[in-house]
Amino acid sequence: MTNFELHLTDSAKDQVQKLMAEAECSIVGLRITVISGGCVGYKYNFTLERETDYGDFILNMGAVTIIVDDKSALLLNGSTIDYIREVMSARFKITNPNLQISCGCGESFG
Repeated sequence: MTNFELHLTDSAKDQVQKLMAEAECSIVGLRITVISGGCVGYKYNFTLERETDYGDFILNMGAVTIIVDDKSALLLNGSTIDYIREVMSARFKITNPNLQISCGCGESFG
């Protein structure tokens, strides 16, 4: 894959910037990966990273850097990431045009 596209809402950018600023060590960006798990096959994983790996897609979005490995990029391409606040929780939400099915809780997809 040569072209990889990922979108972050302003709310998501603000939250990533906040997480990076609160980290106790030097962070290069937020890594978003797709891993096996959940009720229908895959789930998303978010980690703050101190370094990148060979083959990573590195997306610089102002003060925020997003890191995605090449395998996850195939499943995330064209997605939009938002950060939503609800009465009892707050979380990142991914709108992914590549998913075929998702579970009722919205935490995993296939």
